[in-house]
Amino acid sequence: MDRNNKIGVLVLAVIVFIVPLVIKNQYDIYLYTLIGLHCMIVIGLSLFMGYAGQISLGQAGFYAIGAYMTGLFSTRCGISPFFTIFIAIIITVAAALLIGIPSLRLRGHYLAMATLGFGAVVYVIFDNAIGVTRGVPGITDVPPLRILGYTFREQISKFYLSWGTLVLLMAFSLNIMKSRVGRACRAIHGNETAASVMGVNTSKLKIQIFVLSALYASLAGSYYASFENYVSPAPFSLEVSIHLVVLVAIGGMTNLWAALSGAVFLSLLFVYMEEQWLFFKENRILFDGAILILIMMFFPRGLFITLAERLRKLRLLKRVFKHRAVEGETAQ
Repeated sequence: MDRNNKIGVLVLAVIVFIVPLVIKNQYDIYLYTLIGLHCMIVIGLSLFMGYAGQISLGQAGFYAIGAYMTGLFSTRCGISPFFTIFIAIIITVAAALLIGIPSLRLRGHYLAMATLGFGAVVYVIFDNAIGVTRGVPGITDVPPLRILGYTFREQISKFYLSWGTLVLLMAFSLNIMKSRVGRACRAIHGNETAASVMGVNTSKLKIQIFVLSALYASLAGSYYASFENYVSPAPFSLEVSIHLVVLVAIGGMTNLWAALSGAVFLSLLFVYMEEQWLFFKENRILFDGAILILIMMFFPRGLFITLAERLRKLRLLKRVFKHRAVEGETAQ
């Protein structure tokens, strides 16, 4: 990880530490905690979609597996939620390999359709397996997460765990993208055939990044179940999968910092709009679709990345004009 990214991670950690001290409203801290969980998924999606250049529309399925495995094993088997996180990760990795190995042979919209189908199947199973998951009423009395003797009951402790984990995942992901693996991912994104000719094992690498992104989503799901003490199918629907794609696309999926910034910005905007406008709350999927269309049409690289590039060009033009002005004065 280079110097700029180290500074960025440090700044992010400082912001995470300060936010709960400034915001005293417990409900706002709760909302920020949920945004942190979604941002964990967004980082994984950025690795898979932005860097590796693949498409996944079923990330809510892995999110659901993490949540339901934690809910089921902790309530039915009496296992500590801390250990259910690892059980959920193992099951998620197995599911990702089962789906990824055949699906990642596909490209473009075929891969998107395959992952979309996976997310839909997972949602239907958890929604209809009433004898196991209790269907719509969901799993209740999920015990809170306990690590090294400390139980995460207070909202501020949940916030710090959510965003603290996010900081660690961000640092880990930035390290990956600065390594040979990251360079190979960008090569695949640029031209998969050329990357393969240059010796990159494209199939293996795509599966590895897909599994890693699924792992991030599973971890977020496990946190969600233990934080809420309750799991139901609603937070893992097709609409949520689409919303996650919008979150990663608006900032710029080819840059982890842009993806994270865009996800936080849009999440906060959506929270405000839902509080102010009932129609927005009832029809959020329409706005997700509209935003995604606009982004793909006018800002295909992401809103934040595009704005940053245009600002950079403006600064360059300003320097050029200033330099020419100085040369003109000198010539006179």
